[in-house]
Amino acid sequence: MDDIKDVIMLMTERDKNNFIRFLNVEKEKESRDDLEIFNELANSNGKEKKKFKQKNDKDAYHQNRKRLMEKLTDYYVLKSRKDDITGASKVSGLMTMCKFLFEGKMNRLGWKIARKAEKLAWETEQYTTLNSLYLMMIEHSESFHAIDIRTLIRKKSEAHKLAQLEENIIVTTQIIKQKLHEVKASGKSLNFSVFLDSMLRKAKLNNTVFENPKHIYNIIHVVRSSFLAIRNIKQFEEFILEQYHTIEKKYGFKKQHHHLKIELLYMIAHVLYRNRKYTESMDYLRQMYAAMNDHGKSHYRAYYPKYVSLLGSIKCFTGKINEAIEIHERILFKDRQPISIKDELNMHLNIAVFYAFNKQFAKTQAIFKGQKHRDEWIENKMGREFVLRKNMVHALTMYDLRMEEEALEKLNQIKKQNMDLFALPQYEKVGVYIDMLIAYVKDPTEISARHFMTNMSTSSDKFNLAQEENKTIAFFGWLMAKLKQTDYYKLVLSMVK
Repeated sequence: MDDIKDVIMLMTERDKNNFIRFLNVEKEKESRDDLEIFNELANSNGKEKKKFKQKNDKDAYHQNRKRLMEKLTDYYVLKSRKDDITGASKVSGLMTMCKFLFEGKMNRLGWKIARKAEKLAWETEQYTTLNSLYLMMIEHSESFHAIDIRTLIRKKSEAHKLAQLEENIIVTTQIIKQKLHEVKASGKSLNFSVFLDSMLRKAKLNNTVFENPKHIYNIIHVVRSSFLAIRNIKQFEEFILEQYHTIEKKYGFKKQHHHLKIELLYMIAHVLYRNRKYTESMDYLRQMYAAMNDHGKSHYRAYYPKYVSLLGSIKCFTGKINEAIEIHERILFKDRQPISIKDELNMHLNIAVFYAFNKQFAKTQAIFKGQKHRDEWIENKMGREFVLRKNMVHALTMYDLRMEEEALEKLNQIKKQNMDLFALPQYEKVGVYIDMLIAYVKDPTEISARHFMTNMSTSSDKFNLAQEENKTIAFFGWLMAKLKQTDYYKLVLSMVK
């Protein structure tokens, strides 16, 4: 395991180039072996030149690596401030300036900046930061320019209570997430409403929590995980639409909550897409796009990949496959916009499927051949289900490229690696489907469409066209198209209408 190599693998090409410029700005007179190590790790499959690993230079080599990690940390601290859309980094910057001014005995200007930091921190709900700010202000309250100490103590107490409330919400949310993960892994059922009420009571969180859009969003995010885990998508659609319109009507979205508005609009558009309400989904996606363009460019840069990914999926399943491919190619291969590793992995899998629908199998194969990361690494970032889906698409692509033996080997590998997963009720039919694929690849003449449907009905979670998600139907449709000897994409479109 090489921590620096792993960090570099997360970086976009733009980040790598910007980091090199960042290092050059801080360049010292002596040799910059740390920069050379960075270039080697970034451009040579993660292997440094042997000269850095000579035994006599061992200490120098480790010093250079240590300095490189420090510079990477400095770079991302500066980048986070630039990309911040919550105002938190600006408050931190003002506090740093305050400390500098107070230490330099420039109390008048120090207190002027402190008041500015205080105002912004309250506006952006940075309660933990406010605690630290008030401690600094109390420490320098003997100044002529200071705020009355009793006022500072009262305000600090108020900020502390709100910070404690937020901490309780964060801890409770994480406990709920862990419980949902355990439920999903075990396949057991859970009365989520009863469980949620119980957790809120234990954490002493009363109904005032729901007066803040940020707290409502946290709860919605948890509820979403619950409903998606048990595949109750229709109920989640009703829930989130009700919550969103309640927030909008009763409280509204302040500037500091604008990113939450975008997140919620995305969730609504996404669940409507999953429920195949494509027109309604597009309506909320347009609202999301409009919101992305409010309050500067930070929101646009942060959410554009998610917007494109969902827009492409809607276009794909409404018969506009070429448009879906075009917008994905533009962001991935032409514009080269900086996107997160999760967005990048999702979009690569999206376009791999789009290419397959469009019979561009060589391009689909190229996506998988160009994969930089091992499955274990991807699973850590995206989850096991994502890796399973990716490998299944890859196996089907191999078959379409007449690589039958490789496809069979891949499918057997998938089955072996996921036997424990297929034992769970919610994944049982996936295991049945894998078995059918293996049988088909071995001998296509041995399976009929009727045989396929009969086998898919043997699992406890039977295949139901009206209730299945598009990605499930895409897999189902591949084998059905082979058995019926019909066009794959046209068949899938007819199934998802």
